[in-house]
Amino acid sequence: DEAILITNAGGYIIYANPVADRMFGMGAGAYIGEPIDEVLKSSSAKSWYGPKHQDDALATTLGLQYSRRDGSIKEVRAIRVPICDNEDEERGYIYIIHNGHKSLEIAESLSYQASHDTLTGLVNRKELERNLTHALEAAKHFDKHHMLCFLDLDLFKVVNDNYSYRAGDALLCQVAREIERELRQSDVVARIGGDEFAVLLMDCDEDAGVEIVEKIRQRIRNLNFKWESASIDCTSSVGLLMLDSCTPSVSAALSAVDTACSIAKEKGRNRIQHYHHDDKRLRRKRGDIEWVEKIRHALEEQRFKLYYQPIIPIQDKTKSERAEVLVRMVDDVGQIIPPINFIPAAERYNLMHQIDRWVLEETLNFCEVFKSSSAIEHINTFSVNISGGSLADEKFMDYIFHRIKSSAVAGENICFEITETYAINNINDALKFIHKLKALGCRFALDDFGSGYSSFSYLKNLPVDYLKIDGCFIRDLVTNPVDYAMVESIHKVGQVMNIQTVAEFVEDKHILRAITDIGVDYAQGYCVSKPKPLFDDDWDN
Repeated sequence: DEAILITNAGGYIIYANPVADRMFGMGAGAYIGEPIDEVLKSSSAKSWYGPKHQDDALATTLGLQYSRRDGSIKEVRAIRVPICDNEDEERGYIYIIHNGHKSLEIAESLSYQASHDTLTGLVNRKELERNLTHALEAAKHFDKHHMLCFLDLDLFKVVNDNYSYRAGDALLCQVAREIERELRQSDVVARIGGDEFAVLLMDCDEDAGVEIVEKIRQRIRNLNFKWESASIDCTSSVGLLMLDSCTPSVSAALSAVDTACSIAKEKGRNRIQHYHHDDKRLRRKRGDIEWVEKIRHALEEQRFKLYYQPIIPIQDKTKSERAEVLVRMVDDVGQIIPPINFIPAAERYNLMHQIDRWVLEETLNFCEVFKSSSAIEHINTFSVNISGGSLADEKFMDYIFHRIKSSAVAGENICFEITETYAINNINDALKFIHKLKALGCRFALDDFGSGYSSFSYLKNLPVDYLKIDGCFIRDLVTNPVDYAMVESIHKVGQVMNIQTVAEFVEDKHILRAITDIGVDYAQGYCVSKPKPLFDDDWDN
């Protein structure tokens, strides 16, 4: 029987089995809480437990010794296996202590399990990263060139959804075998995600690497995968990256080749995309991916902050003041990030509905709990921006409907802003959304009006309450007669249709005077007020 000790990441013993108690001649739990290197020692005076062991990815065999209660010294071999969480971070260690060969067999088995994917038998992401580390060292010191490839199966979800997960698993195993058939003995293939594979072609120039990867792509394309009575076509999108002495790190390499793979999918799937540092599209894509991770962390950690910017009446001063709710992201050191930095990536990667939901929820919470005792008690209506993706999402629409219906906030105190271009391009989605929420009394503003189609005929079919004139016409309104005429015409059409107008980007008193003369109903911009935090610090805390 083996003695087993378990430690936390710091090396302190948290468990010992009865065999360990007998082996060391101590009472049950006598050394719980003790450092492992005080119980098991090396033959030298130096401590064997230190930082050099923290990077071990697999089971490690150690020659150690311990002192029994009678003072005698016993030599043993200990196998140390890391305990990892879902992120492959080491959270502790298992020590298996035995004098015979059985422990070595256990070590080999645990080592294999720690480094291989259980479904396909390929190495896993952790082992791939270990091989990548060696490859980059060889590139740096011996001027070697390698190729890293990411391969993502196209439409794999369709197989799982239509034929079952068993079919998906069988397809993954067959793809793994097809990839292996084209590789050399020195190459490494890993399964790194659900339907994602990585191939590391060692000591391989670009031409030879592309030839191998193209053969793999063709093998998968020609794979006649059968499940029960169905024959299923399969293709793959592939990203390639050459590794050389200039490749900065394993994480940088993985990020770059993942970006290339995503671009291959965007271009139509079933193709190979090379990563080049000077490719503007790849740089943008890589930047987006980095922002996606930041946005997800910010959503998980509630690191968004609401601001408001007043919208004041400039014709009929008896009308109530309104405000637009604006969202900012807070980075991990507390700095405020403007929306222009993260909104584009959130829109491209379908994260806007989560942000929209958070903004609406927090706005309603403010109105329900804090508004009556705040400095902006006089503001009657809050405008919330709704992205195109959220507008087309029926579940999101149902959430808004039921949330407002059950809220203490009256529907007429919430105005939803949707952009002109999206509303006109997706008029059926827009109409469905508007009609459902108007039933609760909610109001609607057509944002950035004039920037897109500028087709007034669509207004006859869109029952909106406000036209927000695009800032591109407002900024130079005083000096540009065409802009002045555009603003004037938009306002006149709004008047005829009983739609009130709002001028955005009113930056100075000259613009404010000009839009007042035209007859625009509301003004918004720095001349009126800069955006301010909706919740003050006391409320946040």
